Amino acid sequence: MMKSGRTNDAELEFKQLALAYPDLAGPEVNLGLLYLRAARYPEAEAAFNAALARNPDNAIANDELGIVERKLGKFAEAEAAYQHTIAVEPNYAPAYLNLGVLYDLYLAQPQKALAALVPAPAVEEQHRRRRRRVPGRPQHARHGTRPAGKHERPLDAARAELLLEPLKTTRSI
Repeated sequence: MMKSGRTNDAELEFKQLALAYPDLAGPEVNLGLLYLRAARYPEAEAAFNAALARNPDNAIANDELGIVERKLGKFAEAEAAYQHTIAVEPNYAPAYLNLGVLYDLYLAQPQKALAALVPAPAVEEQHRRRRRRVPGRPQHARHGTRPAGKHERPLDAARAELLLEPLKTTRSI
């Protein structure tokens, strides 16, 4: 729904999923991404913080929170978020890039920026090599990870009903 531009529907569904699954960080992360794309930074910050309350080591939530903090001018908090991301997920290349951008463009610390960016290409290459070598994973000719035509995991009836339930209730309003 986010890709199709139906952000209001997506927002409502993510909120419903967050209420239905209070232990999962994913719905809050998706809410944060939706708010970030809409430049609703305070709401994005709150959503990413809610995701981190559910899972403090979620690399995506930490990294995206850093982006939001940077956009809000909270550079120390952004730096801490990126560094935490790297500490819990050392192979998450976007965190190195975002930390380097913060140091270079926002804090005028080019030496720190260079030090932050040096590991990123090695991490990215290591990640690419590891994905290619997973035994038993079907290999796609172009992408190396997914068989052609298999872009989503199949839905079982219970999961489909769960995903469609919020739509049924929201469309009747």
